[in-house]
Amino acid sequence: MASKDKIFLDTDVALDHLADRQPFAEYVHRILALAELGKLTVCVSSLSFSNLYYILRKLRGHADTLALLAKLKLLVRVSAVGDGVLSTPAGHPWQFAMDTGYLENGNHTIWVEVTWQNPDNTDNNHPFFTRYSDAISIEVTNDIYYPQWEPEIGELNISAYFAKTICTVGDWTIDIYDASSNLVQTLTGHTTDGTITAYWNMVDINNVARTNADVDPYFDSIITVSDPATKKTPRKNQRRKDWPEHGVWTIAYQDFFKFEYDDQNYMKGSINSFAYTAQAHGGYQLYYPQPGQTNDIGQTYPIRFQKDNHYDATITSEAIGKDHALFLRFLTNTACRNLYLSSHGSPSTVAGGFPASDVNKYVKHRYRFVFLDGCDTAKGSWDKAFGINGPGRFDITYYQSTGIRPAAFCGYDRQTYYTVGGPVYRNGVLYDDTIAWQAGGFILNFLFYWDAADYDLNYSINYAKQNLPPIGSWYPGDGLQIIGYSSLSVDGYNHKTDWQ
Repeated sequence: MASKDKIFLDTDVALDHLADRQPFAEYVHRILALAELGKLTVCVSSLSFSNLYYILRKLRGHADTLALLAKLKLLVRVSAVGDGVLSTPAGHPWQFAMDTGYLENGNHTIWVEVTWQNPDNTDNNHPFFTRYSDAISIEVTNDIYYPQWEPEIGELNISAYFAKTICTVGDWTIDIYDASSNLVQTLTGHTTDGTITAYWNMVDINNVARTNADVDPYFDSIITVSDPATKKTPRKNQRRKDWPEHGVWTIAYQDFFKFEYDDQNYMKGSINSFAYTAQAHGGYQLYYPQPGQTNDIGQTYPIRFQKDNHYDATITSEAIGKDHALFLRFLTNTACRNLYLSSHGSPSTVAGGFPASDVNKYVKHRYRFVFLDGCDTAKGSWDKAFGINGPGRFDITYYQSTGIRPAAFCGYDRQTYYTVGGPVYRNGVLYDDTIAWQAGGFILNFLFYWDAADYDLNYSINYAKQNLPPIGSWYPGDGLQIIGYSSLSVDGYNHKTDWQ
């Protein structure tokens, strides 16, 4: 039996059919008609289905788009990409669990945001795609809830408990348990407005201090109010109290811009300037191969990046994995309490797949300052992975009451841009794009105000943005979020003796 002819439709051609884009749509209709008759095998990648959903949803809405894609799927063979990670949008609601205790009681609108990597890594300004589910409304009614919960135990041996209850007048107790489920302390109090605030000095019922993080890495607790109502709270983490005499920095970047023309070297120069600032305020960690070196132990300056239109056979997944491993090694160094990374980013990964989950799993100490200079890094759990817990900003009184050393996380809540134009010849070399000077200019401005002028973090970011022209539709610095202590200075609270 002769095999049928097989053809592949890319995203644009499939879109011609689904959106009926004439005059090309007519030809695609004919091809799919042959497929329906069994005379032709038509293949469409699962990635195309994801991209088609993203495009069509804006034109036709969620329900109509799913119906169109379902019909297309009946006519074609779906080619897997990435072992099915990027597949046809689900035809049924996604399921997920969330603890509504973190929300205020009342009505809320929620949706799911999904981010996936753009397979065309030559698209410099769009390394990731994002789409949203339809919004749904929920009503939250918890007897006990904790919208301002602080998961960290303070370096000054204070464990703060912030909660609320619908029992506006009544007595409450907080029973605290260690990792072996032994009761270690009970806190009591009375509320007249539904607010529960308590502080534990880390001394147990036997008058023993429970401040050794190796013995007591965390504590659980149960709140009871007099109605009665009970609620198990989120876990409180106790980190080692081993702040160095002077916090070190890790400075790293991903080599994603090496094929772009950088007229004044602003991009690499701005990263180098962060290293100079770090050197003056505790020192830095970075690593790049030495001349003639043949033993590949990984590198962080830069972390390697494979670009499809400049394929380099030496940049393998194994090589990038070595870079990620060395980067993690730097982060787990307890002397390191500050980080600046310039790379592609997402809510859950940076630098080509390095995950926030690895930081959360292996980094056991808190950081003072983290700046993940990449797209969407403020949207996920990166702040919590480094022990700098959002959402929101806090003034110094919050840190004084909780015993937690002031710290700040910086990341973007949107996609950022750094290139303009297109291919360009300079000095006989063909570059893919031109790096907008403003991309590095914003960082240089920021360091001037934060380091040289000694402004605080918030003022430095705001002043650094002033008078910079946009890159496309984005103004450099827009969307840069501060989580934690927005008044942090460049070396503030970076010495061990700064917080006692």
